[in-house]
Amino acid sequence: MYEIGLGLRSRKPLLVFVEDTLPRTILPPTLLQCRFSFRSFPRNVREHRQALAMLRAYTGEPTPRYQSPLSPRTCLLLGSSVLAAGVGDAVREFIERERRYTVLSSQALLAEIDEHPIGYSALSEVSLAVAFTGATADRREDRLLGEVRGTNVPLIRVVVEPGPATVAKVPAEYLPRVMRPELGTAGLISLVSTELEIYEEDFLELSDGSSADRYTQFLIDLGGRGRYGALTRERGVEVIMGDRYDVQGQAGAVGPNAHVHDVSFVQLWNQLGNGIDLPTLAEELSRLRVALRERATTPEDDRAVADIGQAELAARSDDGVGALKSLRAAGRWALDTANAIGVAVAAEAIKIALGN
Repeated sequence: MYEIGLGLRSRKPLLVFVEDTLPRTILPPTLLQCRFSFRSFPRNVREHRQALAMLRAYTGEPTPRYQSPLSPRTCLLLGSSVLAAGVGDAVREFIERERRYTVLSSQALLAEIDEHPIGYSALSEVSLAVAFTGATADRREDRLLGEVRGTNVPLIRVVVEPGPATVAKVPAEYLPRVMRPELGTAGLISLVSTELEIYEEDFLELSDGSSADRYTQFLIDLGGRGRYGALTRERGVEVIMGDRYDVQGQAGAVGPNAHVHDVSFVQLWNQLGNGIDLPTLAEELSRLRVALRERATTPEDDRAVADIGQAELAARSDDGVGALKSLRAAGRWALDTANAIGVAVAAEAIKIALGN
């Protein structure tokens, strides 16, 4: 039971096989569980396999943090004892009535934990925590606050008596909020309301779940190299938007799996590209390719280098239309680099290809 409690505290997906002679109340009803019998185990193997299949289907890749879909959204309220009389009750009433959370008090949670370690199951159902800390805080509540932070539950922390200024240069948004005496009850409720709105805000609204998956994978593929240039930004937008594209200027293809229409690039070359000397363009693209290769740090950069190489080959073959197609694929990073190293003809060709 202590091990199950640890799993609940860390909000890990759990499947518990419970002998059929044990009472119904031994585990929280929201926990995935399956009954078994020593006397008829072979007869119930199918049910046991189905329970394992349910767990596997839930965990998927990557593994989610466990929270029962049956429970309403819950807010853990910590440290109300450090507030003036009646203020904690006012905050609780506001969170319940105006923000429509089920509020779990730290006193109730500690009482459940004292009764049995399985009391930590309540913590696994917490959506977020609002904590008030100060010099008069109860030591057990301070410890519970540490456990809440250890399980990565979203936390809104308000310091009632601010201590000395922090030495580290930590941005203000990452520091606890400070309740100054002049705030009063209404000011404190306003502060909590603002933090709850930030927590609940949908900063990226997507039309379908697959867009979120694509964007997450896009961020992972960046590799944490610290470079997020214009080309990366453009491709990130394409990843998110999927079928929706805002096309400005001359575009060769729009939408996923679309094909470049040669006629568009033929028109573009006839209108703007005839004045470009292809042998000069080929020589400057060769210099640009070398410069890009030296600067490349991500797979996206490598792809842009390859696109410039294809444009160079097209220019050497007297294929202006093909050069424009490859230059458009190379994107704005190639244009910025061309301007930086002073290859004017290549920069002008890229501008034309991008529709600038």
